[in-house]
Amino acid sequence: MSNNTTTNLKISKSAYFTTKDYVWMVSTFATTPIVASMLSIAGYIPIDPITAAIDGFIVSIVYVGYRVLDAYRKISLHRRLQSKSNESL
Repeated sequence: MSNNTTTNLKISKSAYFTTKDYVWMVSTFATTPIVASMLSIAGYIPIDPITAAIDGFIVSIVYVGYRVLDAYRKISLHRRLQSKSNESL
């Protein structure tokens, strides 16, 4: 494979996250504790509903945090690739 082809990369000036991203973050924070407490009330989780809601909130923090850090990692990788391609020009 040859390296003599040019790649046109567009520099994005937009925000890291869109409205859709914020919607799923808020809905994850809201629904995970509610679903965990409902499953506890129904008997599917053998702990009390308050503890289930707290555990669900912790799980949602970990999940959303992982997704946010993964998005930042992809953005920084993309920026590094852009800067390297701009330096080679």
